[in-house]
Amino acid sequence: VDFSFNVNETETKIKTVVVRVVDIAGKVLDQQNFAAAQGMNNISIDATPYAVGNYFVTISNGSTTVVEKFVKN
Repeated sequence: VDFSFNVNETETKIKTVVVRVVDIAGKVLDQQNFAAAQGMNNISIDATPYAVGNYFVTISNGSTTVVEKFVKN
């Protein structure tokens, strides 16, 4: 099962976006760096290796960080 989400990058230049998947205990399970262009960027994270449970996805472009929770059933 893929867990997909959109990153909306509104910068005028290409930015590096860091995406982290963190478990409920705070352990970083995955970290990926992406070059995000201006506008909407689609980034897919494969949640197949993760056990059933609660996770957080942290998306940071260096100036803004967004944290979203997701549940794998």
